[in-house]
Amino acid sequence: MIRRMFLPPAVVLLAIVATASAQGDAPPPRVAVVRPTPEPVPALRLSLLPRSSELVPGNAAIFYHRAIEFLLSDTYRRQIRALKVKEPPGGGSSEDQVMEWLATPPSRLPRDAVRRFVDEHQRILHEVELGTRRDFCDWEFDRREEGYELNIEDVQETRRLGRLVALRARFEIAEGRVDSAMDWIRTGLALARHVGESRFYIQSMIAAAICGEMTKALEELIQAPECPNLYWALAALPRPFLDLTAATEGEGLLLEREFPRLRDVEGSVWSLEQARAFGDELEQKGGLLLNRWRSPKSTLARPTFADLAEHLAVAGLVARAYPEAKRTLVASGAPAERVESMPAVQVVAIHSYRAYRQKRDDLFKWMSVPYPQAHRGMSEAEKSAFADPPLGFPFAAILPSMQAVFVVQVRVDRQFAAIQTIEAVRCYAASHDGAVPPNLEALIETPTPRDPATGGSFTYAVDGAGFKLSAAPPPGMENVSKYAVDYEVKLAR
Repeated sequence: MIRRMFLPPAVVLLAIVATASAQGDAPPPRVAVVRPTPEPVPALRLSLLPRSSELVPGNAAIFYHRAIEFLLSDTYRRQIRALKVKEPPGGGSSEDQVMEWLATPPSRLPRDAVRRFVDEHQRILHEVELGTRRDFCDWEFDRREEGYELNIEDVQETRRLGRLVALRARFEIAEGRVDSAMDWIRTGLALARHVGESRFYIQSMIAAAICGEMTKALEELIQAPECPNLYWALAALPRPFLDLTAATEGEGLLLEREFPRLRDVEGSVWSLEQARAFGDELEQKGGLLLNRWRSPKSTLARPTFADLAEHLAVAGLVARAYPEAKRTLVASGAPAERVESMPAVQVVAIHSYRAYRQKRDDLFKWMSVPYPQAHRGMSEAEKSAFADPPLGFPFAAILPSMQAVFVVQVRVDRQFAAIQTIEAVRCYAASHDGAVPPNLEALIETPTPRDPATGGSFTYAVDGAGFKLSAAPPPGMENVSKYAVDYEVKLAR
């Protein structure tokens, strides 16, 4: 998604996958030491999202924007302070420090330093907490006229908010305050859900990143000596946790928002002025969106020599596509006289828009099917959408990499399912003298969830007094090793 600061959608989403989960050697298994713990009483006493009865009327986005404003102003003050005291370059930012602490086990956190840091950022955390207790979140981007050029750089900062919340949760774990840690994890998960309530996939990616920090905190929490069993709290989480329905609909309409004339391109024969206006729009926006030419400064009505190459590029594209586009429209039932009366750019626009909609729907339709059934068809649709574009305007080049989006949603649910399975074993061990079950089928009172990536069970193997829980990367992402599930869990007596 371009949104000014982004590359074309397919490139962006593939880059997200590559950056978040680099291929290569598989990472070491996550090692956890947990204690046999029965389910809480009452069973639904615990929740990992604010309950509806806890919510108050209001728009959460207002509070998140306040938190972002405080965060940015804090960053600015730190930079000014560093310049005044002439700190040497490369000393590291507060964000670098947060990242380092998030990679440190709670037992090894420098608690005094972390305490000072979270105290300094308390007003930011407070605004986030207030936002997660509101009954709706509306970023109001859907009311904007911009399409791919909409700048949502402010929402990118919610990643940093999520890291702050995760750090606060891990600090509470280090301090032995399990209930408080759970409250902050609840806050972080609610933030992720709100960030993901959008018409854009990029916000879904940000929400997934926040979820990733929260699941790491959950992994640490269930190892705390006093942590209650969270099986039923995890089971009660929405599935999918990040709902992509609105974002899928919004992404499917972005081309029309960027080029509104396409909505009625077949409605009437364009005048010369309308044709030129669309051509100007295509030249100005298409260079960035379609990555074919630079955006000219002059218009088709008054071209300049400096922009001659760009004007010729679009004119040549129309000239090459026009004969086939005209034949296709007439063959589909359009009156030949009417097609002949249309400007060439309108004929090519109709032909290109029809081809785009077919490729878009062939790709997007798979989002309505569970991932285990959808990944093959989606992969084939992507190959078709991005390969051998037909003559005309290459609108399909702006389609997102749907599989990259879908697998991120699935990965979030998979992380929750894996932790829920560990909690199921903790519950079993509590009623079986600390022994782990011989297999997952033995977990009758706390049945294990299915792997959202495959629809089957996780691989489970007893290992001494503990067990191993694993699963290969999701189908279609076999080479992305960090998308695998790999736990070595030991039971403490």
